[in-house]
Amino acid sequence: MQLAQDMLGEDHWITVEAMSDMGYLYRLAEVAEEADAYYNAALAAGVAVLGETHPGTLEIVGLMVELYGAVGATEDALALNELRASRYEESLGPFHGLTLEAQISTATLLENAGEVGEAIGVLSDVCGIYEQGYGRYHPQSVNCLVYLAGLAVTSGVSGYRRNHVSGSNRPIRSQSAQDRRGGAKCP
Repeated sequence: MQLAQDMLGEDHWITVEAMSDMGYLYRLAEVAEEADAYYNAALAAGVAVLGETHPGTLEIVGLMVELYGAVGATEDALALNELRASRYEESLGPFHGLTLEAQISTATLLENAGEVGEAIGVLSDVCGIYEQGYGRYHPQSVNCLVYLAGLAVTSGVSGYRRNHVSGSNRPIRSQSAQDRRGGAKCP
């Protein structure tokens, strides 16, 4: 990072990336305070260099969301993630993968906080957007539905039905003994 600062200056995007990378390294080393400090410095520099809605700046926000979620600061993580999702939607649109990924992060944070019903609601909406924008059989649509089904099953929601833009009303089935053995049937 020091090399980037010395050679390129504080206001270069590579310096911003280097600060973000330092935060990530501290996160991997489980030194949350240092990670947060580097992420905040990278975010401030990213906003100054790239702007508030640039995907590179919002990537830093996403790293902060992950850090806050990992240390149990769920409310802070949810607030930052809401900001990230809304800025992605403003700049890239509702069907962009980064917008939808941010919304899935909201569902994951809610799930980890024990708010499974809310997580299912958010995820159901996201799956509907995937299906509408990408098609029912697109890998991202399928992955979203698999996550939704798994969440519904593990939470004990039986007979959960998704009602969104596709109009599909088939229940998500619980995992049968045959599925657990590896001989899963297609719906």
